[in-house]
Amino acid sequence: MTMSDGTAIDWDALLKWYLSADQLIHSLDACCIIVEAMPDGDAPANLAAAEMLSGVTREAELWLLAALLR
Repeated sequence: MTMSDGTAIDWDALLKWYLSADQLIHSLDACCIIVEAMPDGDAPANLAAAEMLSGVTREAELWLLAALLR
């Protein structure tokens, strides 16, 4: 299989990246869970949820930035 530009896909490298992205996937799952709970919460609960969401997204951003530098 090749990409649209005709180069071959490096399946080993793709698998290695996918396995290393486990932390990122878990972070994104956590974001979904937090956001899904927000419509039912009161203002103080939603503020706390927003703070948690901020922390989780910051961790995901740092993971992505580190992946770019590899």
